[in-house]
Amino acid sequence: MRLVKIIAIGTAALIGYSTAAAEPKFELTPWLGAATGGSFEEEISGAEIDVGDTEFGALSLHLKSRQGGQYELYYSRQDTELETAGFLTSTPLVDLRVEYLQFGGTYIFENDNTLEPYILVTIGASRFSPSGPGLDDETFFSATGGGGLRFDLTKTLVLKLEARVLVSLVNSDSDVFCESNFGEGLCEISVTGDSLLQWTANAGIAFRF
Repeated sequence: MRLVKIIAIGTAALIGYSTAAAEPKFELTPWLGAATGGSFEEEISGAEIDVGDTEFGALSLHLKSRQGGQYELYYSRQDTELETAGFLTSTPLVDLRVEYLQFGGTYIFENDNTLEPYILVTIGASRFSPSGPGLDDETFFSATGGGGLRFDLTKTLVLKLEARVLVSLVNSDSDVFCESNFGEGLCEISVTGDSLLQWTANAGIAFRF
């Protein structure tokens, strides 16, 4: 009888170890969402030039680090426009591609429910690529903060709802988007600023493995 108990306890321990070892450590999440906010000041006239509201796509990879903690690698892309701000209307100027590449972490407030809140902080770079002659791409240091909710659909699928604030530090000592080697007067848009803020709301399905 004692031997049976020892075997039972040992078997249970091995099963528990195997189950723990098999727990997913990675999450790959494709996102869809909407982005709003962000403006520059036109250098000569002082007029406000906005980054147009738009839908966007993103992809994130998470690695479990500890209880409740995850490392995060995040990439997003927006295809939008630079536009002049007006009363109830706006005028598109040029097409603009906005990309964010971020690294940081999330903390999940784990509980016994299938619905869990979480917070996140990341740092990295943002790249603004306008189209048109005399315009240059710009890359800035950026950071994000935000949070969301996780809902376990299955052991391998998680529904996520998330909101972020994205801050890009703009170099106000130089003309943003103005490509100097085109010569004076050939720059289509020359803007300045100190920082640019965008807000996003997005949803995704995480694949755990």
